[in-house]
Amino acid sequence: MPRYLVQRTFPNGLHFPTDANGREAVAGIYDAPSPEAIRAAAGETKLPVDEIHRVGVLDPFFYTSP
Repeated sequence: MPRYLVQRTFPNGLHFPTDANGREAVAGIYDAPSPEAIRAAAGETKLPVDEIHRVGVLDPFFYTSP
């Protein structure tokens, strides 16, 4: 399944727990069949969606310098 990075803007800020539960709640990486599916889910949860970008490699160690 494709993976997408979702950018969101929360004009009034976003308050969430600073533990693992909070980190999971605001994760911007989603597996979805299409950007339209992400927008539909965001509409149901009333979350803003500014931009959706399909991503490939998300390994932070892949880009380390020697």
